Amino acid sequence: MLATLGTIFNTIFIEPILNILVIVYDAFASVGIPGAFGFAIITITIAIRLLMHPFFQKQMHTARVMNELKPQLDNLKKKHKKDPQKLQKEQLRLYQEAGINPASGCLFAIILCTKGTDH
Repeated sequence: MLATLGTIFNTIFIEPILNILVIVYDAFASVGIPGAFGFAIITITIAIRLLMHPFFQKQMHTARVMNELKPQLDNLKKKHKKDPQKLQKEQLRLYQEAGINPASGCLFAIILCTKGTDH
């Protein structure tokens, strides 16, 4: 299953990026820019960072809010240490009031773990 996910990841992300890298390299090389491959890598890196910026901002916002909620979460854990269902309910209520989803920052980690296990 993980090998299949790795293949899907390669098809959706790696191969298109590689194709774009070749196109950008060809464009730089055709103009006669020395070090065209290096400039192509830098250009692709900047483009990817710009595309991913909104996702990183959302992840950073969630982390900041989670950090601010930590004292309240600790109080809830003390208050409901014998009732895990009540604790979970109260934590969910707190997250909803803060307008965050604690699982929203996991997508990139899942993708990286999936890619990291593909051999």
